[in-house]
Amino acid sequence: MAITANTRDRLNHSLCDDAATNNLLSRNGVAAASLTVGAEAANVITVAVQLNDENGDAIASPSGVTICLFADAAGAGLNAQNYTTVAAGTDGWAIELVADKVLLAGSESDGDIDIAITLSSGAATCYVGVLLADGSWAISDAVTHAA
Repeated sequence: MAITANTRDRLNHSLCDDAATNNLLSRNGVAAASLTVGAEAANVITVAVQLNDENGDAIASPSGVTICLFADAAGAGLNAQNYTTVAAGTDGWAIELVADKVLLAGSESDGDIDIAITLSSGAATCYVGVLLADGSWAISDAVTHAA
């Protein structure tokens, strides 16, 4: 059962002297994510992820998320392509749980994660999805490696 915004606000008011600074129910909660697909360079495309809180502000501490590579923009199926590597770029860290499909990732203290997707030959398209605290997905634009 999901907690509605109204219920959360009532609980915060009841539990906290100052809900703005002591928000017990959403502290470090990833409510949104913006994903920016970079240009392909030397067979690598980096997707920059910015994790945001419920106010749309960058997360202010390291946070963990699940990241999936989807076959379509709706997130209806996992990617079937075998990439050369899927790994963290210069921001954050990532561990592949299922090769080329599912990663456990952690941000830097400012909510940044880079996912570098390498395809040595051929063409492929996938979509990077970040699982949000409410169970929904933030999904990138197409990540397309040209032939």
